[in-house]
Amino acid sequence: MSCEKCSTQFCFNCRDFWHPDKTCQQAQKKKKKSRNDIKSEKRQLRSGKKCPCCGVYINKFEGCNHITCTYCKFEWCWICGQEFRPDHYFETKCKGLQFTNHPRLKRAGRTTLKVGKYSLIAFGIGVGGLIALAILIPAACISLPIYGGYKLSERLKKKK
Repeated sequence: MSCEKCSTQFCFNCRDFWHPDKTCQQAQKKKKKSRNDIKSEKRQLRSGKKCPCCGVYINKFEGCNHITCTYCKFEWCWICGQEFRPDHYFETKCKGLQFTNHPRLKRAGRTTLKVGKYSLIAFGIGVGGLIALAILIPAACISLPIYGGYKLSERLKKKK
């Protein structure tokens, strides 16, 4: 098997890295890792987790924390590793964390959330400014001629 995202190749039978021209038992006995294998394993350990049911590495790049293993179809929570139930994000310690990064997962996740919050504030200020302009411009177009007419009539009354 080959991962669509990172192109890492796996053995379908033993779920370990691909071992051409060797049986799974031979590969386990002579497990001498190449540099590419070590780099791939490190990358998986940083960004991936093992499925709690079958042990296949799964990488999560985006989306919610409800994971379905592509190998065994086991459904589990990315945050706590427990089996997923329909009420998991309402009743457990992962309450409310279905679509967010857990605060202790990665520092980058917290930074992203902060940037998102500030972006939302800037967006709100921009939209608020546009709404204010949308109200002020028509109001000025209507009220300024009326006020100008009033002032002009006052001047004409004083001249008489």
